[in-house]
Amino acid sequence: MAVPIVARRAAGTPATVRTRKTAAPAPSRFAGVGTWLYATFVGAIIAFYSGARIRLSSSDETLMGGSDPLNTLITLVLLLGGTIVLLRHARRFVPTILPMLPFVLMLAVMLASASWSYSPENTVRRTVTMTALLLFALCSQVTLGPERWMRIALRAMVAAAVLSLLEAALRPAIGFDVGEYANAVRGLYSQKNAFGQALLAGALALSYGVLARGRLRLADGAAILFLLVVLVLSRSTTSLLLTLMVSGVTVVVIALGTGGAVRIATAIMLLVGTVTAALILFAVPTEALLDLIGKDASFTGRTAVWEAVNQAIALRPLTGYGYAAFWLEGSSNLLRVWDYVAWDVLSAHSGYLEVRLQLGLLGTLLVWCLGGVTVLLAMRAAWLGKHRIAAWALLLIGTMAILNRSESVLLGADLMTAYWVFAVLVLAGVSRAGRDSGVPGLNGPGLR
Repeated sequence: MAVPIVARRAAGTPATVRTRKTAAPAPSRFAGVGTWLYATFVGAIIAFYSGARIRLSSSDETLMGGSDPLNTLITLVLLLGGTIVLLRHARRFVPTILPMLPFVLMLAVMLASASWSYSPENTVRRTVTMTALLLFALCSQVTLGPERWMRIALRAMVAAAVLSLLEAALRPAIGFDVGEYANAVRGLYSQKNAFGQALLAGALALSYGVLARGRLRLADGAAILFLLVVLVLSRSTTSLLLTLMVSGVTVVVIALGTGGAVRIATAIMLLVGTVTAALILFAVPTEALLDLIGKDASFTGRTAVWEAVNQAIALRPLTGYGYAAFWLEGSSNLLRVWDYVAWDVLSAHSGYLEVRLQLGLLGTLLVWCLGGVTVLLAMRAAWLGKHRIAAWALLLIGTMAILNRSESVLLGADLMTAYWVFAVLVLAGVSRAGRDSGVPGLNGPGLR
């Protein structure tokens, strides 16, 4: 490091400045270890929120009303650690107040629903769990930065996939699903679709990394190929198709940004592909399309579940039954659904119906507002010239919109919600080229 030294000068002559080299302070040998431990901790929490668990038996599946000691411990650790980080670095988090307001409002509505909830205690407990997730997402992203956070998320999902394959190989009674999907790998997850959603989350993390870099690498191809192979083994059709969509859109966005003949060829192929897909959808009967992707007209029994849930919603359309207060073990509401569908369903298998069931019309309006804010921020980012971050955010919203047609992943304390927080924070940090966004940890090289 250079220290300025003002030389002696004679009267009437300007002062000259010379520098003297001094030894820079030696970096602490524990700094690298601490950073690695923190990144490992963040990766473990990401895997936890993706649904990964070490189960002792194949029947370790908990209803919303159940209490998970591990979840309680992690929630307490995240609340305590997140609060300490916020207090110690309060000034760094001031710029995140505005983009986090929609999620704070969501928490307020969840907590308020305890006043009309069928299980106030469970509603409050699950709201606290959601608070811990949002605090974790905020603190870890601001301290690590968006690109590094997503790299950790990708590695966590790949590690969870590898461990899931080992689980299926070493403990097949636990690592494989049950019933008609007994040959589907579920690994560390409660069932095959949960495993598929975790792999889809890995594909979204990979997509962010590719778009941030602006080019494809051989390692990216190997990673997506691995995720697709495992998705086939999990037999999670929806997540497989969405992963293919995420991969395709990512490649197209990269290609359109290269310019020249590549951009023209990509645009032509995109147009031809869109027209062809539209013709197929209109020309091929619905039953044939469902058979092609391995589905039946009832969407694997989901239509009966949707009918039963709609009947329950009709009884409390405005406020719902309270956040996380419907799927409670032994409740009369749950038993009526089970009697109707003739199997022990554990969710509405639709994020939209799940929100209406728990928070009624109020919750539905909140979700639409959150989605609208995200889309507006993405449009603003595109207007400011950051097309790749806008494309990734819209890809995330589109993926969630499709996924929630058949799975309940809206307003849940899970990885997709953390991704949503991630997208809003990054979009809020977008500014014109050469200007500081003012959001700590979200500046510097990134998506353009």
